[in-house]
Amino acid sequence: MRILLPLLALTLAACSGAPVREGTPASGNAGLAQAERAARLLAGEYSGGESRDRSQAAGLVRLVAEVERIGRDGVAVRLTQFAEDGGERQFRLVFEPGATPNRLNGRFAPIAPDGSARTACPLEIVLREGGFIARTSAESCRFGSGPDASALIKEIAHDGWTLVIGDRVVDPQSGEARMPDRVLELQRLVRFEGWAGVRDQADSAWRLARPFQLLSDGVPVALQDAAGMPLEIELELAPHRVSEDRPAVFRLRVFEAASGDLIAQSWAALDSGSLGLALPRFQAGLARSGSPVSE
Repeated sequence: MRILLPLLALTLAACSGAPVREGTPASGNAGLAQAERAARLLAGEYSGGESRDRSQAAGLVRLVAEVERIGRDGVAVRLTQFAEDGGERQFRLVFEPGATPNRLNGRFAPIAPDGSARTACPLEIVLREGGFIARTSAESCRFGSGPDASALIKEIAHDGWTLVIGDRVVDPQSGEARMPDRVLELQRLVRFEGWAGVRDQADSAWRLARPFQLLSDGVPVALQDAAGMPLEIELELAPHRVSEDRPAVFRLRVFEAASGDLIAQSWAALDSGSLGLALPRFQAGLARSGSPVSE
């Protein structure tokens, strides 16, 4: 039972030219070098939401991936997932050298509040150009006991830009799903720097915003002028999927700060170097700032 394959075919094709972040691999052990490369590729900050609810502003998820340990037996990455309601979950992925090229062994484990790892599940990891696909098995990834026992099929796919995480919880005996599948589609956070101008009337002078930065995390930024006075305008940038059969894009939205009313919006490809829009009373231009936000 594959959770992510239909979405992955679309996502990986759409992002095949996206930038890849790689570190310097360990030397002297090809398998460990591959494990470290995959872990460093994953490290960074991401934002997105559930695939079935991408059209909603609520429900955005932010995820931070940090390489926490590099040893001869493998490389551990801690994933911290933040929800808009303040909830936080932590997991650990361990990439281990495999017996064959382009394949790694691994482990997935939820992390308890005290920092200890709960039951760890084996991961099968297949390396792809610029990324990897990892998967647990219902036979070896089980939690609980007796009638409360459940099996977890977790699939993780990463292409250097997009991170897709799918979960299917099933009955260990029948294989039937215990709850609806959950699929998170996350994009690397990107930082843009820009300018903006507001004017009260079509023929009045422009009030320019002081230089500002905007992250692709869906968090609104309130604009201020050079004197620190509010311009009563907020900008928001986040990945957005118009429909299930089309790749995600950046959506830039402009709001009235006082009322929350949407003034305008524009769309651009995820690899765009610049964003902007022009209205009679508001204009803005944003330029990509260096590399995606990373650890």
